[in-house]
Amino acid sequence: MDNIKLIFFSPTGGTKKIVQAIASGISHKNLDSIDITKKTVRQTAPLKFSKELLIIGVPVYAGRVPVTALEYLRKVQADKCPAVIVAVYGGRDFEAALFELKLECQRVGIEPFAAAAFIAEHSFSTSNIKIEKGRPDEYDYTYCKEFSRKINVILKSELSGSQLQVPGRTVLKPAHPILPGVIPYTDPKKCTRCMKCVEVCPTDAIDKYNPIFIDKEKCIKCCACVKICPEGAITMNLQITKNIAETVNKSDKKTPEFFLSE
Repeated sequence: MDNIKLIFFSPTGGTKKIVQAIASGISHKNLDSIDITKKTVRQTAPLKFSKELLIIGVPVYAGRVPVTALEYLRKVQADKCPAVIVAVYGGRDFEAALFELKLECQRVGIEPFAAAAFIAEHSFSTSNIKIEKGRPDEYDYTYCKEFSRKINVILKSELSGSQLQVPGRTVLKPAHPILPGVIPYTDPKKCTRCMKCVEVCPTDAIDKYNPIFIDKEKCIKCCACVKICPEGAITMNLQITKNIAETVNKSDKKTPEFFLSE
């Protein structure tokens, strides 16, 4: 494959690391990245794809693809463009995310032939409450290499008519609101107005004149602001974080999963 396009939504960086690692192991001549985390990128004219390999990566929010990412993907135009789709979750479960991503891709002319579910540090994870802390790690990158190897094998074969099966229901249920009423809290005594949180927020939910204020209607709970704050002034609900940590940490270490066309 001569040309690869990376398309990813990655507010806290885990998804970006994984799709870049996968792409590095696939034979190519040219590699371009489209970071749809940035609102300015999502607001550009819809892109058209035809002769590229697309690698599309999204995080998993409450078992689904973030609506912010879907809104961009639904504007894409593609002419039977082969794709690798990747869902990245924080250790609990990826549920219907891959299935949803596959459906949305097919609706705009993208044809996924390989899919994977990888694990990255949960966006709510902190130094004190660890949820898959440090992932992706060397263990995960080994799986990235193996997934890339399998993709290279498929690309050398005939893709026409291949069928990709991923976990998920035939009909998707309406997505539930993610933690309704819960948004990150900014401590006004710690905030230095450095505006780094404003810069990384993918939905402009943080007031650019007074970053202490966060719009609960725009906030998608991605926690990019929490991760970037140099003063630790922004925090997520501690009890919810503890509950997620308890659920994830009591299970065995999750292993990346691959799904390949037949």
